[in-house]
Amino acid sequence: MAYDLAVGKSKYVKDAPVIVASICFSEYPLICALLKKSDNFFLRRVCDQFSDSSFSIVELRQARTELGVLLIGDLSDGERQLLHKFLAAIGYALDKGEMLHGISD
Repeated sequence: MAYDLAVGKSKYVKDAPVIVASICFSEYPLICALLKKSDNFFLRRVCDQFSDSSFSIVELRQARTELGVLLIGDLSDGERQLLHKFLAAIGYALDKGEMLHGISD
């Protein structure tokens, strides 16, 4: 099972969103570990692997700032890699000026 992060006008195939990253089931313990370090709205929403989520440009800017602060903390290699994955997906969405969608599959 994966949770895909897609960038586009919507999550629907007709709008041709681009899948920029996926979260594997094995990465969920890393998300939980990061949530223990910071109660972050972005992490809370992607942690719900059974529900789709969409993030507006304003939310993406906030998430980029909050996740960036986590990068300078004491992290395991896996936590740091996951943060880089999230920040890359968020950065791509912001560069495109489009929403980021978490799609459960």
